[in-house]
Amino acid sequence: YDPIYTGGKFKFLPNKIAIPDKYSLEDMVREGFSRKILVVTGNPHTDSICDLREQFTISDKLKVRKDLGLDEKSFVLMFASQPIEQRRGNYYGYTQKTILRELLDSLRSFEGKKDFNVLVKTHPAEVVNNLEPVTKGYGFRIVLDRDYDTFKAVLATDAVISPFSTTLIEACYIGKP
Repeated sequence: YDPIYTGGKFKFLPNKIAIPDKYSLEDMVREGFSRKILVVTGNPHTDSICDLREQFTISDKLKVRKDLGLDEKSFVLMFASQPIEQRRGNYYGYTQKTILRELLDSLRSFEGKKDFNVLVKTHPAEVVNNLEPVTKGYGFRIVLDRDYDTFKAVLATDAVISPFSTTLIEACYIGKP
């Protein structure tokens, strides 16, 4: 008998349960947990990314852009890719390749009107070379990267786009569009 999966009450509970926010608190109370044992502690990861944001200087931004081969004065859009094709094929009706192609095609309307670069930040489970053919034939700088520190890359860019990614949550948390 496993009360977690059968809808019963938990048989054993710790004295305190750390939870990230007030929304989790209310969800857990609705599930039958006592408020007395729930402690809102925040999320240590989001606390650390806020600290990094505060410490990140213009010099750091310029260094990251230089390291990645991005223009220091351009608007930089980061595409945080996901290994959709490898994991789900075309199950959703799109893959990271089709999304990236649509994004790059839409950016063509800005070509010559605005100075911008695109950083394609691949997921660690992706092979960078698989996205290279999608990025060919555009008249603006497109940089593919997998290994550079993702959060530093987010801090050095002007906006982030993705089909879904924890990188989006982090970007929003620090005020990056």
